[in-house]
Amino acid sequence: MWVLQLIVVLGPGISGPAANDEQEFHLPTIRLFAEQMPRPDLSSYNVATTPGYHLVLAVAVNMGAESDKALRLIGGQFAVLLAALMTCWVGKRIEWPFAAVLALPAFVAIYTFSPMVLALPEAAAWLGVLAMLVIGLRRVVRREWFVVAGFVLVGLVCIRQIHIWAAVPIWLSAWLGSQQDREPDRLVPRFKELELNERLPLTVFAFLCTLPAFGVLAWFFWLWGGPVPPGFQTSEAASQITGAAVHSGGNLASPAMVLALFGLFAPFFVVGLIPVIKRRLAEKPSVVWTVILSGVLGFFISVVPETSFDVSEGRWTGLWNLAEKLPTLGERSPFIIGLSTIGGMQLACLLLVTRSRDRLIIAGTLLAFTVAQTANFQSWTRYLLPMVLFTLVMLTTLAIQILPARRFWHVLGPTVLALGFGYGTVMRLIES
Repeated sequence: MWVLQLIVVLGPGISGPAANDEQEFHLPTIRLFAEQMPRPDLSSYNVATTPGYHLVLAVAVNMGAESDKALRLIGGQFAVLLAALMTCWVGKRIEWPFAAVLALPAFVAIYTFSPMVLALPEAAAWLGVLAMLVIGLRRVVRREWFVVAGFVLVGLVCIRQIHIWAAVPIWLSAWLGSQQDREPDRLVPRFKELELNERLPLTVFAFLCTLPAFGVLAWFFWLWGGPVPPGFQTSEAASQITGAAVHSGGNLASPAMVLALFGLFAPFFVVGLIPVIKRRLAEKPSVVWTVILSGVLGFFISVVPETSFDVSEGRWTGLWNLAEKLPTLGERSPFIIGLSTIGGMQLACLLLVTRSRDRLIIAGTLLAFTVAQTANFQSWTRYLLPMVLFTLVMLTTLAIQILPARRFWHVLGPTVLALGFGYGTVMRLIES
């Protein structure tokens, strides 16, 4: 990924909406902060996120990295580290050839590749999110790692405020305790098995470690008078900034879009695990109802809010553009509803073939992410797809890790998906 970054940044570059965002919002803000150093004005600027990433690159500008290409190379290292962290995490659990192929779809999609070759804060934020998940999924719970997680979360909130939800995997990890050979029901066990003397002190400690990040978030809320800088809080304010959009007010269609993305891309990961899933369902027929209920839940999540394409309601770009080309019924998209239903069922299948503790942490994390995304008025695929892909890669890894042996068909689907994503990204580069 680092070699690809050098080739693209020093060569043709890349075009598209992400490149427009870089030129209209992020690069001007970075240079504005560089001019204002050492006292940058954080109360109002033309980016909808917290300013951590831009402040780091502003320091780089004052140290001599003034060109666009230099800033892209420096900022893009967060994306390279993100790819390295994911691949190393997978590679510790399965053989390296399988790990490299399995992780690839998460980094060649245009929405995750763009921050690698443009000065955008997304990759830095996702690096923090992935670090929190990696710490939460550690088999052995240790207090010092919760302290590390607290620092990571502060940095994460300083880069992208909406990711405060990433505290959840740390809380769940503390509550569930260390990995056990025989997995008990540790989320809601019987009262006599509750073991509050062990659970509560560690959970309270984990909560206290994440508390400073909530303080940072509260400070930005106070500074801005809302969840985003003033220029992005109302349509009247956003209209004064070229290309700006409202980012506060919430969007109840985001959960449906999250599940629809799972419905679209999960088949590439599920296909190699069909024998494992069938065996799990045969061993415990009652879990079939879990899969069915997950599909029903996905249906209701997507049928209650309006899911038609509508720019004025924040439902545009990415998968919404495809929904626009298909019929709608009462402002509901049968396409989104169908994908959401399928996505709920496939997500349940992947969760069921992982260990109990891993399943609970990832399910809780995904729920927290989805709830947090409803706070953003713009339900854009670029905000949601990376988390969907990271979840699919991690769930698949945890599922095949417990198999006696890995075979090529376990990663055949991700390989095909990576080729598809890669083709789309190459075409974008050619168009540039």
